[in-house]
Amino acid sequence: MAKRIVIIGGGAAGIGAAGAARGTDRDAEITVYTEYEDAAYSPCGIPYVHGGEIPDFERLFLGTKQQYADQGIDIRYQTAVRAIDPRGKNVRVGDGPPVPYDALVVTTGWDYGRSDVPGADLAYAVTAGEGRCVHRVWCRRGGGGRGRAQPGRYQRPGDHQDLELQTHANLLSTRRVRG
Repeated sequence: MAKRIVIIGGGAAGIGAAGAARGTDRDAEITVYTEYEDAAYSPCGIPYVHGGEIPDFERLFLGTKQQYADQGIDIRYQTAVRAIDPRGKNVRVGDGPPVPYDALVVTTGWDYGRSDVPGADLAYAVTAGEGRCVHRVWCRRGGGGRGRAQPGRYQRPGDHQDLELQTHANLLSTRRVRG
């Protein structure tokens, strides 16, 4: 029977662990659980996409969903592991039955929780952990790369308030810019 490897976390560490496991055991059943709609992207690159220095958002990803599938890495997107049972060697996902494992790797990384920075409660304030969400907000608000304010910044139509990606704080926050 193939070794069952469960990896919790779809960031660079989780995908790196999946690739390493695949490299050492071609027959292993590798399943990665991530709460996000994508896996292994570089949130630090988001301002460069919005500034036009990186041509498109897709270039921030280490690989495509199809490439992971072709490698035999089963990534369960938008799926949270809600419990780990080390004695029973299984994890609980949603309301389904326990998912057994022979090896468990936990790579949950940084907590992208909400900040107490003024403006973090606004509807369009999202964390960098939600990469596609950040990008959708950017596009909805009129961002589009070169020619829109400065790299990493854009001006919201209608209220003349600049928004700046604060990758250090891992959120999209607002601040008034006085000229």
